[in-house]
Amino acid sequence: MILIRKTGEIIKKFLSKYGKHIKRIFIVLLIVTAIVTGIWLFKSALERVHNNKVLKERGEVSVVVFGDSIWDIVRDDTGIAARLQRQLGNKVILSNCAIMGTSAAMRTSEAKNYKLWNEQSLYSMVQIAAGLKESAIPEDKAAAELMNTVDFQKADYFVIAYGLNDYFSAIPRASDDPEDVYTYAGALRSSVKLIKKCFPNAKIIIMSQTYCQQYSYGRIISDSNDKDFGGGTGLEYIQAAKAVADEMGTLFINNSEDLGINIYNGKMYLSDATHLTAAGRLKYANNLADYLIKAFEEDMK
Repeated sequence: MILIRKTGEIIKKFLSKYGKHIKRIFIVLLIVTAIVTGIWLFKSALERVHNNKVLKERGEVSVVVFGDSIWDIVRDDTGIAARLQRQLGNKVILSNCAIMGTSAAMRTSEAKNYKLWNEQSLYSMVQIAAGLKESAIPEDKAAAELMNTVDFQKADYFVIAYGLNDYFSAIPRASDDPEDVYTYAGALRSSVKLIKKCFPNAKIIIMSQTYCQQYSYGRIISDSNDKDFGGGTGLEYIQAAKAVADEMGTLFINNSEDLGINIYNGKMYLSDATHLTAAGRLKYANNLADYLIKAFEEDMK
């Protein structure tokens, strides 16, 4: 009781001496916060007006996505494609040809179900789009119908979004053959080269894998920044994708870095340590929308 009384007396003396200053500081902080918030809201409003103008003037755009489960696992109104569509408006025709569990690279005969995976790998998808081979994608995949109905010759943008399954499966990042489709970088490089050859007017965007974590008994034991499954860390796969983008002259988006998901906020944005929550999908879609709108603006110059 004595300690509580003495503490109360100290606080009372402090407030009587500095109370007016604290009130002033508090008021100043409120004013500064209000000003900063107002500036942010005004800036956001201007940005929305500008983006809407760009989208209106750019006209109809066709965007084709080749990717894995990050795009395919959720296809409802909270999915990346749906959120991106709302950001870009109806003039943007978005074809989500992603297939869950697929990799950019093809699998060797030593890999489990390699024939099935190879029919759905990035290079095979590009070959199908180019009309160089018939689609053998199972009908239960949402991408199956799209691959047979989309007019790929009218595509303005191809978005390539792979990496997680290459990383998890320890697929080699590269080999002596720069166009080795059984490696991650080789598959990206060969696919970009084929897109450029068959669809010369289309722009290409390579997106890196997203950040992910590894759990054991409910505890985070590692993440893609340092975990190596045998082919390198997640960061090394991202570096390989960026190197291909730089070499081939395509736009590159570093999802792991741009989205700001990390070991501290992972629970908010990762539903199962790998796939994105609704909040994570929103961040992903917003980030890609910003890149696309800037690209659309460049197209009009």
